[in-house]
Amino acid sequence: MPRTQRKPPEALNYCKGDRHPRAVLTDAEVDVIHELHEAGTPYSALAAKFEVSKSCIAGILQGRRR
Repeated sequence: MPRTQRKPPEALNYCKGDRHPRAVLTDAEVDVIHELHEAGTPYSALAAKFEVSKSCIAGILQGRRR
């Protein structure tokens, strides 16, 4: 059987980013996290600054999350 095409999240009415009702970080904060990490800020300092877990920061920076 051929694999079916998946619809993009927008077509399935998924909320992504800061539009999701359970979002903790805004898209602007995620951008700041990327900038601070590129400047050398460690995960633990980013997690403390934005009051989220280190695994949340890791997921953002590794592309698994927004």
